[in-house]
Amino acid sequence: KLASIGLCSNVPGQLSVGLMVNPPQSGDPSFARYQSERSAVFDSLRRRANKLEAALNSVPGVKCNPIEGAMYAFPQIDLPAKFVAESKAAGEQPDQRYALRLLESTGLVAVPG
Repeated sequence: KLASIGLCSNVPGQLSVGLMVNPPQSGDPSFARYQSERSAVFDSLRRRANKLEAALNSVPGVKCNPIEGAMYAFPQIDLPAKFVAESKAAGEQPDQRYALRLLESTGLVAVPG
């Protein structure tokens, strides 16, 4: 019985997943409210994505492609020549060194490359 607790999701979780994979359809009593709430969530995500994209593009040396579909941003960061030279002199890849320093100093995760 204890093992089943860890293997099975709780009832609210099961109901939520059921609603996600089988949302209200046109003509259902809750369809209008579902559409309204769904649109509000997606509109909010789009506003935040646009705000993040604009903020990244306002940073000198940073270019960000439009954020689409998820809250993942893929900015291109042009590292200063001095930083690149220092990294190479230390035997490190500049992008990897930058990503590690960013993580250590801010907690932000960046993927080198």
